[in-house]
Amino acid sequence: MKTITTTTTFLFLTLLFSFPVYAADYETTMKTNLQKLGEAKTLADFNALASQFERIANAEKDKWQPGYYTVLCYLNAVTQLQLSEDEKTAQLDKAQPIMDNLRKNFKNESEVFALQGFLYEMRIMGMASAMKYSSLATEVLEEAEKMNPANPRVYYLQGMNVFHTPKAFGGGKEKAKPLFEKAAALFENTKPATALDPTWGAEYNKKMVEQCNTANE
Repeated sequence: MKTITTTTTFLFLTLLFSFPVYAADYETTMKTNLQKLGEAKTLADFNALASQFERIANAEKDKWQPGYYTVLCYLNAVTQLQLSEDEKTAQLDKAQPIMDNLRKNFKNESEVFALQGFLYEMRIMGMASAMKYSSLATEVLEEAEKMNPANPRVYYLQGMNVFHTPKAFGGGKEKAKPLFEKAAALFENTKPATALDPTWGAEYNKKMVEQCNTANE
């Protein structure tokens, strides 16, 4: 009986003291990868980081951030690199199944649905795809807004969608500018809930406000 009690106590203490280390390792690894994401410069860089984040996501199924950044790696490659249309499509095709899983498992997370809006917008590569993906982006960003009206990336991405929609279809800089301005105020006053939550978008949004102002001069 004493042996069983001693063994049980040992196992309990092992789990108790190993858990904080494990949690700390997760956060440290995530922060390291996020720093690398900010420094990535090549397609190989972005794809390697996507694979790393995906491995973490597979191990941490109760956390949405690893999968989120997996998708963001693919999206950043599309937006930051000079890729052919086929290369862009390949990146987006790799991102969508991960995005589908995120939406399935984190149905109330505004950041997840906003990222889907971003992905849809990146699918727009001409008139043939514009109507379909602009409409899909509008729908999913409206869902993201309902989940968290204080999410600045929602309004930035809505602004981008409106800005690139022709005036004849209800878009243009005049209608986009208030969305960018709303995003700017939220970027200024809203802090992420955790150290691993998204913070991107403020600088891009600032440039869009400036572009709207310049276009009006």
